[in-house]
Amino acid sequence: MLTKKRKRLLLALSLVFFYLVLGTLIFSYFENWSMVDSFYFSTSTLMTLGYGDFVPTHSITKILTSIFALASAPVILFALSILAENYFRKTLSLLSKEHLEEEIQKILSLINRREDTTEKNLKKEIEEFNSSKS
Repeated sequence: MLTKKRKRLLLALSLVFFYLVLGTLIFSYFENWSMVDSFYFSTSTLMTLGYGDFVPTHSITKILTSIFALASAPVILFALSILAENYFRKTLSLLSKEHLEEEIQKILSLINRREDTTEKNLKKEIEEFNSSKS
């Protein structure tokens, strides 16, 4: 069973995929471009890159490209926001109270070991000093 977070992530990725497929089919049909060229154009338009190596030549595809480009920003931002949300939720869960308590215990343990070592070294140095005086 999919969790709510996974459903949203799947929705975001599906939306981007659907958008790319739709653009590929539209530009391939109206501009008579290959599927690869149409996919390339759709991807570069979706990512707002616009290299300029493929340019719509028909009035209808110029209008469709404008609509496609305008609608691409919300699609990409939606997908990126879902990805970012998942990333930050995971990061915050790692910083939960239990995790922090475990890390504090590890640090305290290291400090105690260091103090024990320092105390032993100090006693040893005192003994060496005392034995050198005798």
